[in-house]
Amino acid sequence: MMCSTISSSNPSILPTFTCENTTGECQILTPDTSLCPKSPTKRPCRDQSELVVNKTKRLCNSTRTSFSELRVDETKHKTIDNPSYRQTTISTPSTVTSNSKKPSPSILEWLSQFNQMASDDRTSAIDLFIKNCSSDTSQLKYLRNKIEPYFQRDFIRDLPRELALQVLRYLVASDLSRASRTCRVWNEIINDVLLWKRLCQNQQIQYKDKPCIFDNLITNPWKRSYACYQHLIHTWNKGQLPHSRYFRGHEDFVITCLQFDGKRIVSGSDDNTLKIWSVETGECEKTLTGHNGGVWCSEMTDNLVVSGSTDRTIRVWDAETGECKHVLYGHTSTVRCLALYKDFVVSGSRDATVRIWNIITGERLHTLAGHTAAVRCVCYNGKYVVSGAYDHTIRVWIPENKRLVHVLEGHTNRVYSLVFDSKHIVSGSLDCSIRVWDVESGTCLHHLTGHLSLTSGMQLRGNILVSGNADSTVKIWDIESGKCLHTLSGRNKHLSAVTWVQIVLNYVVSSGDDGTVKIWNLETGDFIRNLMELESAGSGGVVWRIKCTNSALVCAAGSRNSTEDTKVILLDFDRTTSLNNDENSNSNSSSMSTTGAILTTNPLHKNDRINSDDEMSVTTNPSASSLIPMSLTLNEFQSAIRFIQKLSQKLGDHWQIVDPSPIHYPYLVYKIVQKRSNKQEKEDYLQYEYHVIYNESYSVPMIYFNVSNLNGSLLSLKEIWELFSYNNSSPSLNMYETITQQEHPVLNRPFYALHPCHTEKLLKQLIASNIVQNSNQYLIAWLSLFGQSIGLPFIPNYAIENGKSY
Repeated sequence: MMCSTISSSNPSILPTFTCENTTGECQILTPDTSLCPKSPTKRPCRDQSELVVNKTKRLCNSTRTSFSELRVDETKHKTIDNPSYRQTTISTPSTVTSNSKKPSPSILEWLSQFNQMASDDRTSAIDLFIKNCSSDTSQLKYLRNKIEPYFQRDFIRDLPRELALQVLRYLVASDLSRASRTCRVWNEIINDVLLWKRLCQNQQIQYKDKPCIFDNLITNPWKRSYACYQHLIHTWNKGQLPHSRYFRGHEDFVITCLQFDGKRIVSGSDDNTLKIWSVETGECEKTLTGHNGGVWCSEMTDNLVVSGSTDRTIRVWDAETGECKHVLYGHTSTVRCLALYKDFVVSGSRDATVRIWNIITGERLHTLAGHTAAVRCVCYNGKYVVSGAYDHTIRVWIPENKRLVHVLEGHTNRVYSLVFDSKHIVSGSLDCSIRVWDVESGTCLHHLTGHLSLTSGMQLRGNILVSGNADSTVKIWDIESGKCLHTLSGRNKHLSAVTWVQIVLNYVVSSGDDGTVKIWNLETGDFIRNLMELESAGSGGVVWRIKCTNSALVCAAGSRNSTEDTKVILLDFDRTTSLNNDENSNSNSSSMSTTGAILTTNPLHKNDRINSDDEMSVTTNPSASSLIPMSLTLNEFQSAIRFIQKLSQKLGDHWQIVDPSPIHYPYLVYKIVQKRSNKQEKEDYLQYEYHVIYNESYSVPMIYFNVSNLNGSLLSLKEIWELFSYNNSSPSLNMYETITQQEHPVLNRPFYALHPCHTEKLLKQLIASNIVQNSNQYLIAWLSLFGQSIGLPFIPNYAIENGKSY
């Protein structure tokens, strides 16, 4: 299409364009004041007196969003013939292709007239121009495509890294993964370790430190942990079921209790024994013998196993050696239930008493009497002991003074099950009902009805309660409102009594007297599939108990009529570990698409690994030898600060390690009081405080510091600049670009800090030049070079003691 213009003598009137199409026909596009085109996605133009054209440095630097907000800089660009004007106004972002044809003289003349107009006249001309183009949508689209790039801005790239991460933390993982494929800058920012750590912690995803199938694909350790978690969810939900591993040893006796901690399985039976099985080897490590009656209950913590028996005793075992450490006597009938809290165990017996014991010393601490029938279930949170009994009551005790706080009455039959979250007590009874109680007031908050028989098992997560009943159904409740959210039944329900339920990830796992284990969606209540089905299912096979972790399912199975042998069955759903790669390689390839969005990121650096028990040894990944690492791992940092502390003690220096809490990593602290420099007018003393803390976002050490007068008042940034300008031996180092004030990550107080990006660059240079060879030298070199710029006294003897002088 060819275009030309007919200029108007009146500069305030927009000239008329004549457009010639390929057929040679001409169209006269005259202004039509009756038309007022308004884009449905644009707001009306405002006053035309506030117009700005972006500078050549960045065309999309402006945040204005309408034509009326553009302003031509007339002081610099008076005419179209000015080359700088053409460079500023005609250049467009690379995404928009400009017309390479030279403008005709009439167009140049009109532009010259336009530049000479007043601001109001320009606005009127633009309005008329848009109205003139309204009859041809292709011209409006062309105009839009030309203008839009001027208002686009990559805010993630332009914002400071901390603010960009603050914005990104509101995105879910799938959106982060898609955004990481936008460009390299976004990929690098979104691959931030701290961003993925917070995402994992918000979803209670555990850090995975074992080798896994994603090691060569994802370098960010927390992002790799998230990928493993998503892979695990897929395996529970849709993945190929893992191969069942069988543990046999109780012959044809019933397995009455089951414990599982991820590494060991402990099964107790009415054959008077307990067996400890190794998950890794599949072998029976120990058989615990000593009870003279069937084992009816057990608990496990660390390396101790506690068991209760029909012989009226409680035994404490060492899981490593199989030795019986204590035999706790006192009950006069079968020990029916146990509850473990730290070093204390609470036992309930058919003698109607509750007793508290110290499992380390074997001492009996308290005896709580008050029930008039067998105690069937107990709970303990360190403050309250809650017991349910066949006398239809639940009792709440404070064991230290043997005080009975509440007697909760309301059930009309035996109480068989309890759950307790330190605020709510939930009780299940043979009267077909479930009751929710407030532990402080002792009032019944809700009476949950709907089951038709005994509630055999319950589990509570937050305000969501899952109950399994002998009526073959599973129900999901909200204990805050008292409503039943879902009843897990239908054609896929259990064919007989539900024996146990457990919440795993976002699923409910249930076992039944029908010999099956089923998995359901916790949020929707939908049936997903059968996880296991015994060969004798429906004809005598029974799954008595189940125990789950996020990665594995353990079942205790057998039969009541000898149609199924007694055994423990393990299903390991964690296909991400290297140990399981060979066995599950086929299923991995089919299910890896669930984490595909997470895997399509380029590795930014390869973290070396260190043996944390050996402070002087560093081991690197041979496959990453061709890459230049730009950071330190957390283990390397912790090893290095321990090394510096040892040298500090040897040299009589003042470095100390602070280990604040389990949720924060240890860090180095250096405090010193010095007189102001002689170049300063003041002769008073100042207190310097330096903290060397690991920065997870950059995977490098970071210095936080404050300088204060002896009265505690902090120096301002200007005062610190004047103070350190005399100590700085590197004049090229710009303190304003290096120092920033931010909140201390542990103390939550304002501190000045050296920005970690400089550390990352320095470490890269040191490693590339082969100056340093282990993590201890990394930290020493960094403190020597950067510390002097902020007045940190770091003597050369540290490098000499480490075997190399810098």
